[in-house]
Amino acid sequence: MKYLEALNRIAKYCGVNNGSMLEDDLKTLQELADKLTPKKVKVWSFANVRGKHIDLYYCGSCNQYIDRIKYENYCFNCGQVLDWSDN
Repeated sequence: MKYLEALNRIAKYCGVNNGSMLEDDLKTLQELADKLTPKKVKVWSFANVRGKHIDLYYCGSCNQYIDRIKYENYCFNCGQVLDWSDN
């Protein structure tokens, strides 16, 4: 992804660990880039007392409950992009 490549180049050429505001800005940009990288949805499967199979879905970053019926593309709590693939 181009934004990750750009972020890595900035970190490489401008330096990190220099204690400047630039370092803080790089950390902020890295956090944003991490949110844009899809994370797998966590699945909790169980059978209720009647034996019905139930799956509950949670954000891979903040563990917020996600409604599978809506197939949200991102977590409304933390903004993490969600990966619904089965792989």
